[in-house]
Amino acid sequence: MRHAHRIAPLVVVKAEYSVAVRDVEHNGVFATARELGLSLIASSSLRGGLLTAGAAAIERMTADHRHQPRTQDALDDLERDLATLAAQWLRLDNAAESMIRRAAPARNDPAERRTTRRATGADEAARPYGHRARGTPARDSRGRPGANTDSPPGDRPRDSSKLMTAGSGKAEAMNLGPEASADAAYDVIVIGAGPIGQNVAARARAGGLSVAVVEKELVGGECSYWACVPSKAMLRPVVAVAEARRIDGAREAVTGSVDAAGVFRRRDRYVSDWDDSGQAQALADMGAHLVRGHGRVDGPRRVSVATPEETIVLLTALHAVVVCTGSLAAVPDMPGIAEARVWTNRTATDTSKVPARLAIIGGGAVGVEMATAWQGLGSAVTLIARESRLLPKFEEFAGDLVGASLKESGVDVRHNTTVTSMRRPSPSGPVTLFLDDHSEVEADEVLVAVGRIPLSGDIGLETVGLTPGSWLDVDDTCRVRGVEGGWLYAAGDVNHRALLTHQGKYQARIVGNAIAAQAAGQAPDTSLWGRHAATADIHALPQVVFTDPEVATVGLSADEAGRDGRDIRVVDVDLPTTVMGARLYADHYVGQARLVLDSATDRVLGMTFVGSGVTELLHSATIAVAGQVPVSRLWHAVPSFPTISEVWLRLLEALQAGEQM
Repeated sequence: MRHAHRIAPLVVVKAEYSVAVRDVEHNGVFATARELGLSLIASSSLRGGLLTAGAAAIERMTADHRHQPRTQDALDDLERDLATLAAQWLRLDNAAESMIRRAAPARNDPAERRTTRRATGADEAARPYGHRARGTPARDSRGRPGANTDSPPGDRPRDSSKLMTAGSGKAEAMNLGPEASADAAYDVIVIGAGPIGQNVAARARAGGLSVAVVEKELVGGECSYWACVPSKAMLRPVVAVAEARRIDGAREAVTGSVDAAGVFRRRDRYVSDWDDSGQAQALADMGAHLVRGHGRVDGPRRVSVATPEETIVLLTALHAVVVCTGSLAAVPDMPGIAEARVWTNRTATDTSKVPARLAIIGGGAVGVEMATAWQGLGSAVTLIARESRLLPKFEEFAGDLVGASLKESGVDVRHNTTVTSMRRPSPSGPVTLFLDDHSEVEADEVLVAVGRIPLSGDIGLETVGLTPGSWLDVDDTCRVRGVEGGWLYAAGDVNHRALLTHQGKYQARIVGNAIAAQAAGQAPDTSLWGRHAATADIHALPQVVFTDPEVATVGLSADEAGRDGRDIRVVDVDLPTTVMGARLYADHYVGQARLVLDSATDRVLGMTFVGSGVTELLHSATIAVAGQVPVSRLWHAVPSFPTISEVWLRLLEALQAGEQM
């Protein structure tokens, strides 16, 4: 017990303790319960002070208030939880020395905690999960701080340098000493406080469960600061100007180019200058506790957190641990790539300098979006794609129309081309890319957008028999397969079902609801389209590519449906020639729509739209696919005239005409 003085000032309080205190507050027990809490905090001896104070307080409460029937359950709960509390502190007695040994050799290099917003290139690819580029992010669309959940955000600043203690939802903060450790129990522990982790926490809290959320970087995650939000904030001004130039009477008003400095100011506003205090406060407002640090699974239902203060916090999950660590841009291993200091999506969305020449490697969604943005901001962009067309996972016409538009805007698009090596002799000089067709491309910066890898390499998977660095294989409730006891879940990119923020948030809602149901003794509904099954990941996955023209798709493509062995009908419509709303939207509108229909059920399997403004059509298609709406009912959904949504009617007419042939 020679280390007891180092950990004695810590309080370990289960969430139900606070609930019980609130329940009996009006019956005169609050003062006694508070006295007990103060005794626990002030205890200078784990065995003596804690148990003596706890036993005395319980004795006083039970003796004085057993005669009050309406508080009996609360008192019983409080007794049980305080007994659990005492057991936890006794475990600290035996674990104190080993915990302090683990904290002493800091697992975080001090250099990792420098006040810097990002690491780029090969350094970024090598960074373990949670390396906190310690700045601070995001606000809502009106500039207010808030969480990336489906609940109203909070808007009060938060001192994020402090750790959250277990206990009530009031988010009290506690500074831990340099060698201190804390042990706390929660119903649910979430590793990763991005949009997915926040939504897990929100649903678990709505189910009455206590939640701890562990995060070492910025609360809000990749989407809020280096992906969805900043990229769209950068793209919208570029696309708006391009659209204005396609409308007679408006093009005359466009007398200059896009103001890059203004675009960067707009982006910075939408990422709150990388300040996460608003989102951290939103977690506190929902009653979840934020623990800053690098979280690792530490055996069954346990998570250890290496905090910025070089302490180890040990957390225990009564019901579930949910991994929401996301993914990281993949950087290929090729000669010269380290010295080239390539960009990834992070650099491409948080830099405020426009390179004169930008080479982009990758013809997928990130590649074409960033080509659109940076060409519009003034870079001369070269887009290098291995495939014969852009957006190879989409309907073929989507890649063709986007590619044609990029070329028209001045982007040099190279198909069927692979970069074999790079060279950058001077850190401030240009990069030369050597291609497999023996040609060369010289650029001032290089953006690599060739895919993602899971952020699971340093989160303790080996302690539960899983492979570090792997995608986590999950069932339709997002429960990780191969883990005894079924307590481990994974939502979002890290499970590789759908690398899209909105789909990860959908999974998070499924996970939070499933855990809450099981905690309440209910069997989860895992049937197709059941409340606790992420069926939409397979059958109704929506996705948007924010290029010019936009691409919006949901469900199965014609190729995917055909590979599934389905008997399908495919209907295509050219938007400008058939839809008046499209022609009014832009004088030289370019776009196409495709409907994939299951012939056996007469239901929509998939939809793809390409064109300006089509992103707002997508949810109607998503409802049709997820709702399994038959074509006979779609005839009764009347589109307003003259809008682009009339494409629905034109698709049905084309389908009917094909049937009559």
